[in-house]
Amino acid sequence: MNREFDCGLKFFGRFVLATAFLLMCLPYPAHTSARATLGTTLIQKPNEKKAATTIPAGEAFTLHSNILGEDRTVFVAVPASYSRSVQAYPVLYLTDAQWQFAHTRTTAAFLARNGIIPEMIIIGVTNPDRTHDLYATRADFKQNGRIISFPTSGNADRFLEFFEKELISWTEANYRTIPLRILAGHSAGGNFALHAIRMKPVLFQAIIAASPWLAWDDHKELNALVSFLASANVPLRTLFFTFADEGAEMRAERNCQNQEHCRYRYKMESHATSLVVL
Repeated sequence: MNREFDCGLKFFGRFVLATAFLLMCLPYPAHTSARATLGTTLIQKPNEKKAATTIPAGEAFTLHSNILGEDRTVFVAVPASYSRSVQAYPVLYLTDAQWQFAHTRTTAAFLARNGIIPEMIIIGVTNPDRTHDLYATRADFKQNGRIISFPTSGNADRFLEFFEKELISWTEANYRTIPLRILAGHSAGGNFALHAIRMKPVLFQAIIAASPWLAWDDHKELNALVSFLASANVPLRTLFFTFADEGAEMRAERNCQNQEHCRYRYKMESHATSLVVL
């Protein structure tokens, strides 16, 4: 392998590895609905001139989506150097921004300031109804013999289409970006990230799935993903996947005993802190 290319891949892998830890700091319920609380937003249509309300954690927009048929809150954070340079930046797209955006932004800034990762733009999308947006199939939540009905679940393909045809194009039209897109999600958002690999394998160059809720719909997403990754010519560069000490149903009976792909193993971890598998 060409040495320069090899070094680039190693740097890219370290970049994604460090970025993955942005998602491992903030616990929240795995299957709840929530409204964004980061201040007042400004209604903005995708075809209008960029404008935003400044908030402590960055900028907040409310974008109208024709695909979703509704307005959706989007949080944006640009690097510290953005206003004084002409540089273009990679973009980290983040689900569950109502919980994950603030700490992701500050951690990314800290890591970039210390030269651990490049500066990046953070785009966070809120999910008022998480099971509706983040799961591709209609199913109910099952754990430890409990069944909780989620009648609105199963709209992930439409949400992914919103990313592809509206959110990414809006981001790249309004901000200086390079063609390096990372999709990150935790729990239900991690399940959505895994789904995106199969359905839109060239849309993102890296995926971070932190403790995805693999048990959803009897592991249907995981089983489909395993078959997909076993096929030839998967274009995704990097998949960073974690799970925690959450029981066999969440691990889908997969573990790290004597498996070459398991780089790190952390015991006594939870759904929020995660066991790291790469």
